[in-house]
Amino acid sequence: MKQSDVSQVFEIAAGFSPRGLEMTSDPNVTYVEVDLAENARLKRKIVNAIITKSTIGSRRNIYFEEGDVLDLTSLQSAIKYLDKTKPITIITEGLLRYLTFAEKTMAAKNIKVLLEQFSGTWIVSDTDLKPNSEREVIILPESFRSRKTKTGINPDLNLFISNAERQRFFERIGFTVEDHNLMEIADELVSPKRLNKTNKEIKDLFNGKHVYIMSNCVT
Repeated sequence: MKQSDVSQVFEIAAGFSPRGLEMTSDPNVTYVEVDLAENARLKRKIVNAIITKSTIGSRRNIYFEEGDVLDLTSLQSAIKYLDKTKPITIITEGLLRYLTFAEKTMAAKNIKVLLEQFSGTWIVSDTDLKPNSEREVIILPESFRSRKTKTGINPDLNLFISNAERQRFFERIGFTVEDHNLMEIADELVSPKRLNKTNKEIKDLFNGKHVYIMSNCVT
């Protein structure tokens, strides 16, 4: 986003990421976070508490809206703060793996509608693949395992089978796909050195991990 000089961000299922608070330190950036009602209310409360008790200053350019990626009407309502004469970046992180393929399709079509109104790109960072063999194990963060237990949703069932299937899925809906392997930014990371991680450990961690940057196909 920084490389593209983005000034409007629409993050769906934003959760408790600090990205919006960080980016809106630039008054030229407008950031809209959308999440389910309970999460949106809690996030608004947390950010207000941070702003009140810290020296970071007020934030008049960040908004917290209730919405669901499967409900286009709620997304259209939440996007009202953004200027349609400027492009937007839409972000979904840690969301798609919890959606069935029918739900993924509905979500992608809804996002495509938004991009048709604004232009811009959709960044997706959770398009993990299923294990290639019984010996391969997907290492889920503790938060994923916890949600799996609480919700009864097994995210492993919603993963793509191959790179080709993953790319075809988005192209069929009408996106142009720019594929980036996470190893591209491995040398820029700070945490591995602090945690004494080896290059092999980093490669194993990033194995099969991709970020897709997508825009509407030009016809």
